[in-house]
Amino acid sequence: TKEHEEAFQKLKEKLIDAPVLLYSNFKNKFILATDASKLGLDAILSQLDPDENERPIAYASRELSPAEQNYAAHEMECLAII
Repeated sequence: TKEHEEAFQKLKEKLIDAPVLLYSNFKNKFILATDASKLGLDAILSQLDPDENERPIAYASRELSPAEQNYAAHEMECLAII
């Protein structure tokens, strides 16, 4: 159907425009986004490009150990920063 074709084309565009890692510029501010759950942690370090679009510099993630899975939510969020 036309709806399926449009959705497929949008998906292809998103895959083509996937974020490319940006080189860090130490003159600009860094943006750190973290997330944590009982299973793992993740973090994205990014900066704004000249067009003011947020661009990733690095990604990080890992599983939590059995002991870390017992941490409170705020402790897990802090652990993601480390």
